[in-house]
Amino acid sequence: MEKFKGLLQVCKTKAIKAFPEQQIYFRSNGNVRFVRLTPLTQMAGMAGFIVLFGGVTVAGVTAAVRHYELSQREERVEALEGDITALASRIESRQQLLLDLMNRHLGPEEPENSAAAEEAPLLAAASVSPSGEPVLPGATDVSAELQRYRSFEQQQLALIRSASLAAETRIKETEAVLKRLGISTHKLVGQSPVNLPQTGLGGTGLGGPFVKVGLGKDGKPFSGAFQAPFRSLIASWNKLDSLERASLSIPSLIPVKSYHRSSSFGYRHDPFTGGGAFHTGVDLAGTYGEPVVAAAGGVVTRAEYWGAYGKMVEIDHGRGLVTRYGHMSAIKAKPGQRVAPGTVIGQMGSTGRSTGTHLHYEVRFDDRALNPLPFLKAAADLQEIQSRALGAQVPQRAAKAQG
Repeated sequence: MEKFKGLLQVCKTKAIKAFPEQQIYFRSNGNVRFVRLTPLTQMAGMAGFIVLFGGVTVAGVTAAVRHYELSQREERVEALEGDITALASRIESRQQLLLDLMNRHLGPEEPENSAAAEEAPLLAAASVSPSGEPVLPGATDVSAELQRYRSFEQQQLALIRSASLAAETRIKETEAVLKRLGISTHKLVGQSPVNLPQTGLGGTGLGGPFVKVGLGKDGKPFSGAFQAPFRSLIASWNKLDSLERASLSIPSLIPVKSYHRSSSFGYRHDPFTGGGAFHTGVDLAGTYGEPVVAAAGGVVTRAEYWGAYGKMVEIDHGRGLVTRYGHMSAIKAKPGQRVAPGTVIGQMGSTGRSTGTHLHYEVRFDDRALNPLPFLKAAADLQEIQSRALGAQVPQRAAKAQG
């Protein structure tokens, strides 16, 4: 206790030395007055000043920090709003391109495309206020709104991959059909087509103005994460497009409406000699005078009585594919004539080396006879492929082969 009193006395002595008693004199009307400022009064005043100054300083610093934080937040909000506006624009452009491409390549009947139309409406939902500034509908949290738009982008990315898968699936299905027919896909696509109308919808030519789709530059609809999937999609669609257009040369119609198969392709007993022989087509027996139609569009290269074939028509369909129609009773086509699928080219008969009324139907690829029976059985599948290639329904004829 004595030590504490001693310490207190030391502090009091130092305070008196630091704040000695002061007297402030005032002279007024010949009178002199003074105010005595004791050390305690001076210390109290100094303490009050320090508290006041500290409070003002803290308030000023707090206000400055708050102002800085608000400024930074406003800048972030403006940046996010700019990102949303740019993102919405890209989404809208990309969506329109995707829908246009899928409508053209996959067709409105494709389930993937239908889902795209239902699940991905116009995604650029930014509106514009009367002042011209972009306003996001119902946006209370700009960051959350940006995330919502990014989720739309992920949906579009999934849509692109789904469309690529659909194209690849169709490629495999088409190649499987061609394999059953004995046709090399590479050879078929690589050869030149015949330039002629296809079911009244124009030929197989390609053209139109060149419109480049942004793939690699920032800000383009298909840049960044979209570039590789979109390139893959375009490659798949190009392959599918080439394959399906090439299929237009494949005989897909059954040349007679009513028939039964009286003789098959390949080795058989010759009906005249009884010995072994190779039959290069199939015999479709039916009614005398039954109309015979072109199994695919092409150019008539032969229409005459030709040896064992009797009255025969030969049609070049392009891409190495040729069909022959023999033993007819009448010819309804001329050499050089361009015929569309389903054009009547003759009538069933029994001319040439024939034992009765029938049509000898022959399919050749690269001057090699193929079995026509797979073509007859795949008629419906081929017509569906060709219908997609044309963007319209190919005339249906005897969707299911008989015999």
